[in-house]
Amino acid sequence: MVKRMIQAVALAGLVVLASASFAYEGGEVKGGVDIKGVIKYSGTPPKEAAIHVDKDDAVCGKEQNPETYVISGDKGIKNAVVWLEGVSKGKPLPKQDITISIKGCKVTPLAGIGFVGGEYAIKNEDTILHAIQLKLGLQYQKSVSSRPLVDGSTILNLALPTKDAIIKKPVKNYHKYTKDTGYISVKSNTHNWLRGYVFVFDQPYAAVTDDAGKFDLTNVPPGDYVLKVWHEGTGVIEQNIKAAPDAKPVEIDISAKDKPTAGNVPSGKVQALFKETKLDIGTVKRGQTVTHQFELSNAGTEKLIIKDLIPA
Repeated sequence: MVKRMIQAVALAGLVVLASASFAYEGGEVKGGVDIKGVIKYSGTPPKEAAIHVDKDDAVCGKEQNPETYVISGDKGIKNAVVWLEGVSKGKPLPKQDITISIKGCKVTPLAGIGFVGGEYAIKNEDTILHAIQLKLGLQYQKSVSSRPLVDGSTILNLALPTKDAIIKKPVKNYHKYTKDTGYISVKSNTHNWLRGYVFVFDQPYAAVTDDAGKFDLTNVPPGDYVLKVWHEGTGVIEQNIKAAPDAKPVEIDISAKDKPTAGNVPSGKVQALFKETKLDIGTVKRGQTVTHQFELSNAGTEKLIIKDLIPA
């Protein structure tokens, strides 16, 4: 089979738009085209405050670098999810797991992709308990409910009590990314700063950029598509492209100044932490007033606003 190549060069962005609702048909591809490219970050990324670690610091460290923007010397950005929309048929779905490893109290990889019919493989590489949840965004629920689920709906809630503990669970069809559901967030009951992202697709033309910001979508049926890119810290991009031997390179310039327009809003941007989690006030006599000022810090990148104060 002869494969042709399109060079796609794009600048990083956040894509949280609709996935197609058709049933994908996998089979032989005639005249397949490779779509390769690099997602680059435009401009200077915002400075990120270190994440304050309030427990298990022997394993997790006293603080952690958020690592939202991992950018190479050539401006390539890591952990951008790239996929095609509008693919009704093509090569078969990959038979592969989506591995979610917890190491040093971080999710590795930060952003990953899975495919319907595969499995999640959640692994603990630390010597402490990790309680991990996978939460589906449920964007439609946020718009119709008076009590929206801020972090989405829990589809898996797993305890990994020991090092090398691993749990496998099937990737279901309803886990796939759409405008109404959004992506899957990886959260933790035991370590509130821990985060990760999983995009599930029912078609195989999706990838996550590597350390150099590169991606590769192979053996794409010739045709017209929408190329979409998502990154945790940036805005939205989508670009119409033609998968054909003479197609011109795709160039898109998006930076963190652009705001998300739909789908999941990146989590972890406001992270309120009390610097004290325990306070011993000693013996208090009846009628005595004790006053203590707790210091609250924001380890996220957005402004923290305290809106409502409820008197005791």
